[in-house]
Amino acid sequence: MHYYDAHIHADNRSFEELQTMALFGTERAVTCAVGTGYTSIPALRDHLRHLARREPARAARASLPLKAALGLHPIGAGQLDLAAFLGMLREAFAQEENAVALGEVGLERNTPLEHELLLSQLKLAQELRLPAIIHCPEANKLPVTQEVVRLVKESGLPPDLALIDHVNGETLELVRAFGAWAGLTVHPRSLTPAGAAALLAQFGGQRAILSSDVGSDPADLWALPKTALEARRLGVKEADLEAACYGNALAFFRQ
Repeated sequence: MHYYDAHIHADNRSFEELQTMALFGTERAVTCAVGTGYTSIPALRDHLRHLARREPARAARASLPLKAALGLHPIGAGQLDLAAFLGMLREAFAQEENAVALGEVGLERNTPLEHELLLSQLKLAQELRLPAIIHCPEANKLPVTQEVVRLVKESGLPPDLALIDHVNGETLELVRAFGAWAGLTVHPRSLTPAGAAALLAQFGGQRAILSSDVGSDPADLWALPKTALEARRLGVKEADLEAACYGNALAFFRQ
């Protein structure tokens, strides 16, 4: 089995950890920006440049082909001048060949500021025809996911360019019925390997994309292989498992 980890934060992981991911079968990955804590556009631009240039080069030395998603996480709403940020982000996508998606964007506290930040970034993704990785919180997941769906509709971004991440059994079918991709995040804050496997057994692999979200917080480098093992124990069809572990991410990122 091979894996495409659609959502990691490589800049918070060591070279040896990236190499470990490659050794157990991770053939591709996307590192997502968070971008919070920056109080100036130049500082944030330097951070995005690091993600799109230095991290893919470092991962390549570990035999892990890596691309980047660029954007501003919802917890950064209000930290920067929005118009200046969007102008910088548009230029970054024009300049960075490894930047393949917008992300990680989304909602966390579901505030008006977060709505404005998400909608403006989704409109940019629509303009540039970029896939978008969209964060949903662990709290109030169903109503906030419904709000994310509403904002994707308002932005004009086609649903098949939206990966709505951190879904669970309550929201997976909502996301797929909308036509978006459903991100199954195998992480201590989201789904266990057994939990993700159970969702694959129940709903199949259509439009499901697995990821580990490994970053600065405690997480499992073996999240995807463990999920595959649990899925096989539950009798998940090999075609569904292959789609969720690799093929769907390949299609979403258009690689």
